[in-house]
Amino acid sequence: MASTKGIWVLTESYNDYDQHGEYYVQAWVGKPNLDDLLKAGVNPGDIDHVLAGGGRRNNEYNYYNLTEQK
Repeated sequence: MASTKGIWVLTESYNDYDQHGEYYVQAWVGKPNLDDLLKAGVNPGDIDHVLAGGGRRNNEYNYYNLTEQK
């Protein structure tokens, strides 16, 4: 199990022709919970996926990544 003492960073990516890249959304000390991610703008149906690390699924236009930084 991953440590919860690191800094957790939420980024949002867009799949456009001009490739926006990753955008910083928010960071937390310790892994964020459901309420934290909802407040950051993550859709309720995507919470479990984002808590598992996120990433693009199928042909999504935009998606979130959640990573731990030591």
